[in-house]
Amino acid sequence: MERLAAILFLFSSLQLIAQVENEKEIIIENAVSNSDEEFENENIIEDLRFLLRQPIYVNDSLANYGILFQYGLLTPIQARAIKEYVKTYGPFITKKELIAVPGINNEELEAILPYLSVFKEEQQQLGVFRQLQVAQSRLIVRNQLVLEKQAGYQSTDSTRSKFAGDPNHLYIKFRHRYKNQLSIGLLSDKDSGEQLFKGENKAGFDFYSAHIKYRPQKRWINQINIGDYEVKIGQGLIQWNGFSLGKGADATTVFQKSPILREYTSSNEINFLRGVAADFRILPELNATIWVSHKQMDGNQLYNDSLQLTGRITSLPLTGYHRTKGEIIDKGSTTETIYGTNIEFSNEWLKVGVTGQHRKLSDSLIYRNQEYQRFYPKGTDFSHVGIHYSILKKRNYFFGETAFTNDLAYATVNGIQHFFPGSVKGTFVYRNYTKDYQSFYSNGFGENTSVNNEEGIYVGLQYSPAKNFTIQTYYDWFRFPWKKFRVSKPSTGNELFLQATYEPTEQVELEFRTRLEQKQIDVSGNLYPSKILTNQKRYSSRLELRYRPNELLYFKSRIGHSFFEAEEKEHGILLFQDLIYQFPSTDVKLYGRFANFNTDSFDSRVYAYENDLLYNFSVPAFYGKGSRWYAMVSYAPIRNIKFWVKGSQTIFSDREQISSGNTAIDGNTRTDLKLQAQWSF
Repeated sequence: MERLAAILFLFSSLQLIAQVENEKEIIIENAVSNSDEEFENENIIEDLRFLLRQPIYVNDSLANYGILFQYGLLTPIQARAIKEYVKTYGPFITKKELIAVPGINNEELEAILPYLSVFKEEQQQLGVFRQLQVAQSRLIVRNQLVLEKQAGYQSTDSTRSKFAGDPNHLYIKFRHRYKNQLSIGLLSDKDSGEQLFKGENKAGFDFYSAHIKYRPQKRWINQINIGDYEVKIGQGLIQWNGFSLGKGADATTVFQKSPILREYTSSNEINFLRGVAADFRILPELNATIWVSHKQMDGNQLYNDSLQLTGRITSLPLTGYHRTKGEIIDKGSTTETIYGTNIEFSNEWLKVGVTGQHRKLSDSLIYRNQEYQRFYPKGTDFSHVGIHYSILKKRNYFFGETAFTNDLAYATVNGIQHFFPGSVKGTFVYRNYTKDYQSFYSNGFGENTSVNNEEGIYVGLQYSPAKNFTIQTYYDWFRFPWKKFRVSKPSTGNELFLQATYEPTEQVELEFRTRLEQKQIDVSGNLYPSKILTNQKRYSSRLELRYRPNELLYFKSRIGHSFFEAEEKEHGILLFQDLIYQFPSTDVKLYGRFANFNTDSFDSRVYAYENDLLYNFSVPAFYGKGSRWYAMVSYAPIRNIKFWVKGSQTIFSDREQISSGNTAIDGNTRTDLKLQAQWSF
C-alpha cells in the first residue's frame, strides 16, 4: 500500500512539474520572440516553483494572486470571480470544481491548478530568528562553455582586443528562504571570456548580487528590502524591473500587475536597483513605498585629445560583458543614484497611486550626432512623476498610467479588459509615448523596446467556442512620430496575430499560430534616404503537436515557417521533434530534440524554446542551413541533491565559419556543454 501511494505521489508530482514547464516555456518563448535582446530572468522559474510549494488557498477571501497576475496566468476579473463563487456557494472541496467559475475556460484552469490549493496551511507567527532556523536553503553551482575554440581566446591580431579570461561561464547561487516572509541570497556570475580571481577581478567573480527581504508582520511595515531588489510600478512607464507582459500568445492579458517590491535573484547585471527599499501601511487602504538605490554602471567614457576623461559618457552598455580591454575599461565607470516613492490607495475595486522618482548619474550623458538620437536623454539628472490606476467593475477591468519628465515630455497608456457573455473576452489599449520621453528602467507595453516615440492602438480577443478549443487574436497599429535607427523619417506599422489551440483528448494538444508584422525602413543604398521608405514585412507561422501517452512520456513536434520581405524576399523553415522521458521508479529524466532548419538569412530566423538546466534559459534563433540536437539528463541520487547535464550541437551546411569577431569559430560546428548541481537543505 505504501509503495502504491508513493507511485501515485510521484506521478502526481511529475504531472504538476510538466505543467509548470509548459507555462514557463510559453512565457519565455513569447518574451524572446518579440525582442532581439538577450533574456535573463530566473525570477519566472523561482516564482512558479515557489507557488508549487506554497500554493494559493482559493477559499480565502483575501487570497493574493499577484504572481499569477504578473505572468498572465490569471486576470483580476477571474480572481474576483473565484472569490465571489466561494462567497455565494461556499468553499471548494476539490480544485477541479473551479471549472464552474464563470470566465475561466478549461485551458486557463489547467494552467493555474498547480498553484492553487483547497487546503489551508496552518499559519505560524514565527519570530525572525525562528524563521532563520526553519528556512529552506538551496545552493546551485553551474558551468557552461563552448567546446570549440573561439577567436577571442586565440587571437594574434594586434588590432583586435582578445578575451581576458577563459571560456567557462561559472554561476553560483545560494538562497535561504522561509515562505514569502524571509529571503537571504547571494549570487556570483562570471561570463565566458571574463577573468576569475585575477586581473580586474582579483576579488573573484565579475558580478555579485546579494539581498535580504523581510516581511516583519507588523501593523505598519509590510516589507523591507536590503541589497539588490526590483521595483514594479503601475504599467511600467517610470519604473519596472524584471519581466513584463507584452504582445504574445495571450492576446487579452497585456497589462502589468505585480507586487511592487521583490528581492532580486537574477544574473542580469543591469536591470535592478541596489540599496534599501521599504513598503509601509499608513492606513488600512493606503500604502507608501520608498526606495533608494546607488550602484556603479558601465559607461562609454568620452576622452579628449589628450586622452583625459571629460566627465561625459556617450552610452550605457547593457550587455554586462567585461571580456575585452574596452569592456573592462567601461566597467563601473559611472555611478547611478535613484530615489523614489509611490503612495497608493487600494480597496476591492479601485487602486490609484502617485509616483515620483529622481535619477542622477555621476557623468553627463551625451549622444553622437545621429539625427535619430536627437531626443535621447542627456545630462546627469532625470526626474519623473506619474499617476497610475486600475478599476475593477463587474465584467470590466480598467487600467492605465500617465507619466511626465522634468522637461514635461509625457507617456500615457490606458486600456480596458472586458469579459463578454459566452466565453469571450477582449482588451483594448491606447498608448502615446512622446518622442522626447525617456525613463531608463521603464518597461511599458508597446512595439519599441523603450517607452518613447510611439503611438498605438491594440485590440485583442479570446474566444472559447468549446471547453477544449480556444482562439486568440490581436491587431496592433502603431506609428513612430520621430526617426529611428535605419528609419530616417516618421513611419507606421501594424501587426496581426492569430492562434488556435485544440485538445481532442487529455493526451493530445494541437496548436496553430501565425503572425504578420509590417514596418517601414529606409531603402538601403539610397542617396536620399529621408525621402524613400520601403515596407518591411515579417510573417511567421507554426503548427505544433503535443502528445503525452502517459505520465512518463511526452512528445512535441513542430513545423515553423518564416517569410521576410524588404527589398528582397526570404523564407525560412524549422522542423523539430522533442522527447521527454521520466524513468519509472527513479528520479532520472531525459530530454532530447533533433531539429532541421533552412533560412535565407538572419532576417528570416525562427525562434524555438529548448528545455534547459534549472534557472537557465535557451531560446536559440535558427538561421542559415543545418541541424541541431540537444540531450539533457537530470538525476537526483538522494532526496536533497540533484544534477543536470546538457549537451547540444549545431551543425551548419552552408558555412565554414560560425559567427564573427571574438566569438567566431573556424568550422561548421558549435558544441555547448552545461553542468549543474543543486543541494537543498
